[in-house]
Amino acid sequence: MCQIWKIFLVGVFVGSSQGQFDFGSDWTGGLFHDINGFGTKINDDISNLNQQIQQDVQKQINDVNKEILDEIAKAQKDGTMTSSGQSVSVSNINGRQRTFISGHTKSGQLYYRETEEQVINNILHHTDRVYDKNKKIIRETSYTLDLSNPNAKPVPVNSKSD
Repeated sequence: MCQIWKIFLVGVFVGSSQGQFDFGSDWTGGLFHDINGFGTKINDDISNLNQQIQQDVQKQINDVNKEILDEIAKAQKDGTMTSSGQSVSVSNINGRQRTFISGHTKSGQLYYRETEEQVINNILHHTDRVYDKNKKIIRETSYTLDLSNPNAKPVPVNSKSD
């Protein structure tokens, strides 16, 4: 009789380890259910976080766009304004023209260039300001040009770097 119990117990252990017998609750199923629940919760939290980030970024973009439009409206009071892509050119009544060109290259590098021109007593005053991304400064170069002389050459003006 003892042999029969041993064979029966060995059969139960082997059978239960292979999933053939069910004696009460399946703790592995509960474990997998809990793990799947945690995974679902994590995915939901990530989705909610991404949605919140997108909303925050959109709000900031809207705020910046409003600020840009306000500045453009101010510039238009004094003259004309034209826009093309990432550049904005503003000229005012005093004969002064400023052009701003800025953005990012395809590789993500920031670029910025500002050109200012004004004619005073038939002399063109030209200034370029260009952002040097390596040194993180703005380089300024200027020149004047006598518009009354067709053979005039640009005359450099002392340059500055901020």
